[in-house]
Amino acid sequence: MSRVFVITLCFLWYSSSAQYIPDFVGSQAAAMGGVSTLLPSVWSSANNPGALGNLKNTEIALNHQQLYGQKELAFTSFSGAYKHRSGVWALYANKWGYEWYQYNQLGAAFGKSLSNKWSAGINCSYNQFSFGDNYYGKASNIRVGFGSLAKLPNKLSIGFYIQNLHRPNVLKDGTEKDEPSFTAGMGYKASTNTFLAIEAFQQLNQPLCLRMGMEFAHKEKYFFRTGISTQPFSGSFGFGVAYKKIRLNLAASWHNVLGFSPQSGLHYVAE
Repeated sequence: MSRVFVITLCFLWYSSSAQYIPDFVGSQAAAMGGVSTLLPSVWSSANNPGALGNLKNTEIALNHQQLYGQKELAFTSFSGAYKHRSGVWALYANKWGYEWYQYNQLGAAFGKSLSNKWSAGINCSYNQFSFGDNYYGKASNIRVGFGSLAKLPNKLSIGFYIQNLHRPNVLKDGTEKDEPSFTAGMGYKASTNTFLAIEAFQQLNQPLCLRMGMEFAHKEKYFFRTGISTQPFSGSFGFGVAYKKIRLNLAASWHNVLGFSPQSGLHYVAE
């Protein structure tokens, strides 16, 4: 693929949202159409720190995605969460792009269970990006977000995550800002093995993005997931396997013009 085409993809990604990387992380969420606020895991550090409080063990995970199958648009993530009596402390890092467009993020999060039905948390990240092989220089900012996850009667759950209310600058002269975003979702435990969820993602001055996903678990060892999302419209699916302390998750989303975006994740859960 030519550099011109890759840079064009980067520009389209940039223009469609003030986010420089996908607004969620993890193959489980990707397989479920992008639903992320309702899925307590180590990736909650970036997706919804309010869900971190539901973790019962220390966890470490690594995830890798190739947007539309292009190695130049690789998105690699790492996260670790430590279960402590004061709550769950986590670190996360994301790297997206290649030499002509790069985005690097390093963050920390804290989540705490406030009752057996409600948890809340906060995260903060340092973000740096460069464009055009550093020809246009580099820029950085600080993002802050907070979220919550609650269990409701009738096997329902709700979660939300708010980020960038302070609107940090993207460019030093203040002409470009990182816009606020809000994600809210509702989940339903349809049966012992089946979880259904719907989620909405809204960023200032951007169209509302809707996501729906389903996860089916067999003996808590094998998982099948599928989902759809809008803006842009795409379908997704994925599989998961749990073996002792290891979790392997595979996912792919499909755009009818640009094609597949495959990804995989490896997850370690201490017991």
